[in-house]
Formats: sequence, structure tokens, C-alpha cells
Amino acid sequence: LTRHLESNLKKWFESQPVVRIAFSGGRTPRPLMEALSNLDLPWHRAEVHLVDERWVPLESGQSNEAMIRDTFLQNYAKNATLVLLPERDMTCQRAIETHNHLLEKRPFRFDLILLGMGNDGHIASLFPADGASSDALEGSVDAMYCATEAPTFPHRRFGMSLTPILNSKALILFFTGEEKIQVFRKAQFDNASPLPVARVIHQNSSPLSLYWAP
Repeated sequence: LTRHLESNLKKWFESQPVVRIAFSGGRTPRPLMEALSNLDLPWHRAEVHLVDERWVPLESGQSNEAMIRDTFLQNYAKNATLVLLPERDMTCQRAIETHNHLLEKRPFRFDLILLGMGNDGHIASLFPADGASSDALEGSVDAMYCATEAPTFPHRRFGMSLTPILNSKALILFFTGEEKIQVFRKAQFDNASPLPVARVIHQNSSPLSLYWAP
């Protein structure tokens, strides 16, 4: 996966002034973030966004933004630009409105979005049986992010809507574990699957690459 990313990133850095990437959080991508930070690339021309975030204090140990700072913004990648989220003393909804307003002023298309997947088939903090997530997955949310409700603590989340995900130049879905590959296969072989991950499997807008390990 690191070699795949390095090849694409080199191509984009050679052909455009800014490369825009969105990273998912959680435990699984930590080693990947560290590996990417050690690639000798012109990271000062990279703009890094979060795919999703748990709306918790940065020092809580559960923040995706903090994880990316600690693992990716190191070594060669220390000069990449991380697009920070608003102050954590805001409500999640207010923070999302503020961040969306900022991004609307400079519309762009992501070069790469790295997605993870939960055991329930959720992606980008878009969850089954959550109304806001359903709206985002149906494409009825035009803004970059929406406020979603996770089934487990911390419940309030930043979720990236499906529209910017499917508008990206490349998508990578990366997860580990036997349980998750079974969830993926269930969605893969059911065109009518209600699982959120099915929305990136059964689409022709953005090329999807799958990376999985036991």
C-alpha cells in the first residue's frame, strides 16, 4: 500500500502545484501514516484533510486529528499543511458549519481519499441507522462534512459526505481483520446492500482500490 501511494503521489506532485489528500483516523492507519512520513516527497505542497473526526478534545487520545499530527506530520512530512478543524469548545454542528463555510470559499477536488471501514460497514463516520449519515449517503448533502451520530462513544462525529468522496481522483479502502472482510464481501455481492461501504463499492465515479490484511 505504501508503494502504491508513493507512486501516485509522485505522479501528482510532478503534474500539479498542490496535492490534496484526506486521511481517515482510527488505529489501523497509524503504521501507514508513519511509513508515509518517511517518504522523501515534496510534502510542503501537500494539503491534508480529515475524512472524519470524533468530536473530542485533541488530548483525549481518541482524536483523529491528533493521531495524524503525531504519526504523519513527522520526518519528511512535517512540512505538509494539515487543514485544522475549528476549536473544540464549539458544538459539533457549529464546528461543521464553520468548517464547511471555510472550504466552500475555495472549492477543490481531492486527489486521494483513504477510507477505513468499521465492523458495521460504516465509512467516513457515516453509520447505518443514522439519519444524518443516510442523508449524506444518498447524496442529498452538498457540503463537505455533516454531523453524524455514532452507535458507540464518542457519539458526535464529523462525517465526510458521499459527494466529495465520489468526486475524488482515487479512493483507497484499507482495513484489517477477518470480520471486516466478511462484511466487505457481503456488501460486494449485494448491489442493494444498505451498508455504507456499499456506496463506494458499487459506483463508477472514482476508482477504488482495496487493501486488506488479516
